[in-house]
Formats: sequence, structure tokens, C-alpha cells
Amino acid sequence: MGIPALALHEGSRAASGFLLALWSLGSMVGGLRYSSARWNATLGSRYTLLLLANCAFIAPLVAANTIAVAAVCSFIAGLAIAPVFSCQQSLVGQVVRPGTEHEAFSWTLSGLIGGVAAGSALGGIAVGAIGVKAPFVIACGGACLAAISASRFRGRFGIRGLPVTA
Repeated sequence: MGIPALALHEGSRAASGFLLALWSLGSMVGGLRYSSARWNATLGSRYTLLLLANCAFIAPLVAANTIAVAAVCSFIAGLAIAPVFSCQQSLVGQVVRPGTEHEAFSWTLSGLIGGVAAGSALGGIAVGAIGVKAPFVIACGGACLAAISASRFRGRFGIRGLPVTA
């Protein structure tokens, strides 16, 4: 909701697709980088760090005040998306009982879709009530809360992160 609202606010409805494409490209680049890295951190610690990175990468969108700045910020905001989801799926796969992975992945995906829907609704309400920057503040807050929550439980995921190869 935030990126299209920002494009509209800056007077370019067409830029919303361009900005979302850059956000997606950032996610792809982040995912490729994440999958080619070798990790020594536990999955729980890695997940917490990726969620903190997500928060930090979204934050510049709050200051974006032109389409050009928003383009750079959109790409940066996307960088942690694929790595967060990849690490999350690895965590789910490691902590569930063998034979229950499909159900666990389905619940995780359902939660993700529900969260995106709720976040979009909240972002739309916030744009109307507060302004175009509000969805980015909400997204940053949500990512920070997720990182705090993950940090509280990361010790329960004591499995050492396995090297991931491309």
C-alpha cells in the first residue's frame, strides 16, 4: 500500500509499478546473495538478524520524497524480503516433526498471506488518516517487533546454520 500511495502522492500513478518492480528486483538480488553465502550463525540468530535488516532497509522509504529517491529506497527495501522468507522456511523445516512439514509450511504461508492482507488494510487506513509515510513506519515497526520476538526464541533453534550453496 505504501509504495503505490507514495507514487500517487508524487504525481505519478505509473511509477507505482516501476517502484514495485524495483522492490521485487531488490528481493531477488537479496535472495541470490543469501543463497550463495556460507553461514556459521544458527538459523534462529540468522533469522533475527535478517528481520533487523528488513527493518533497517524499509526505514529509508519514510524519507523518500521524490520518485528518484523512492526508486533507490524501493530497491533497498526489497533486499531482505527473500532472505527472510528463505530463512523462515528453513527454520520451519528444522523444528517440525518429520512428516509434518507440508502442514507447517501451509500454516506459515497462511500466516504470511493473512499478515500481508492485514498490513495492506492498515496501511490504506493509515495513508488516509495520517499520510503517505505512515505505511512505511508501520512496516518498520512490524519488522522490528518480529525481530524482537525472534530474538526471544532464537535460543530454542540451536541448530547450526548449514552452508547454503547456489
